[in-house]
Formats: sequence, structure tokens, C-alpha cells
Amino acid sequence: MRIIAILSIYLQNKDCERRYTINLSTFRAGCTKMHLFILILLTADLVYVNSQTTQGYNLKALSVKEFLRFDANHDGTITLSEWETVLRGDDDDGDGIITCDEYVRHSSSPHNIALGVLNQFNGGDCKLTHDEGLVPYHHMDGNGDGILQEIEFINFYIQVLKNLGLTDHGHTTKST
Repeated sequence: MRIIAILSIYLQNKDCERRYTINLSTFRAGCTKMHLFILILLTADLVYVNSQTTQGYNLKALSVKEFLRFDANHDGTITLSEWETVLRGDDDDGDGIITCDEYVRHSSSPHNIALGVLNQFNGGDCKLTHDEGLVPYHHMDGNGDGILQEIEFINFYIQVLKNLGLTDHGHTTKST
């Protein structure tokens, strides 16, 4: 960001392209080698930032992926029936309790994240009862209409992930 700010200020002071994104084909002949040097620095900085973000977790992407796991009919909402169907499906042995192993096996999230999510709702005992499984559904239904909108789910799930110490792109704030 600092290079973008420097570049935009520098280019505004010169009579060169005033866009934050510069296409080499539109780079005016009047621009100096300094402009080109700044452009190269900006590109290098963007490549570095992109390499950092692709090595971690994107919280919204994790949330959307988990949402899709529950939204069986792909209508952009999750009904209580869809929610309960997933809970029953995650209970491999049909004993009414979802264990950590069962949840991790079915979750769309990586193992360590799935365990952390489950433990936020089961009291940390690695066993999720049906009643405990309904608690997040009712918490997410912010407007109380009985149907989870995608935005309700994603906002809630991102907060759950942040409670685990994750921030966007996998950088953690808590030691594990």
C-alpha cells in the first residue's frame, strides 16, 4: 500500500498516467526511467503480497465452502431441515453424538480448524450432541426468521474462525 501511495502521489505530480493500475502499453513516452523503476517496485511488492496470501487461509472462502456443505438445495439459504440433515450425516455411527473424528471427516475445513470450530460448540469434550449442534444455527439466525441467509452464516463463521486466532490469509493472532 505504501508503494501505491508513493506511486500515485509521484505520478500526480508529474504529468503521467494518474491511475493506480498502470498498463505498460499506456505508459506515456514522457514518463522517465524513475516512473518505470517505481512501477517495477510496485509489481514486486504486489507479487510478494500475493505469495503471502496464497499460503494461508482465506476466511471468507472457508466460510463459503462450509456454507455450501449445509445448503443442500443451493438456494442461498439454510433451513433448519438442511442443518439437521448435515448433523445426522456427520454422525457416522448414528448414536446421536458427533465425535471430533466424525466432524473432521465431514467438515470442509482443514483438520485443525474443524477441531477448533467443533470445540467452540461442544464444551471442549469432542462430542457434539444434537442440541449442541442446533445452538450455532439459532445464533446465526440474526433476524429470527428461521432461515439462515448466506451472509448470516458467513459473518458468524468468520467470527468463529477469528475466535480461533485466525485472521485473513492464515496469519494467526493466538499461539497454538
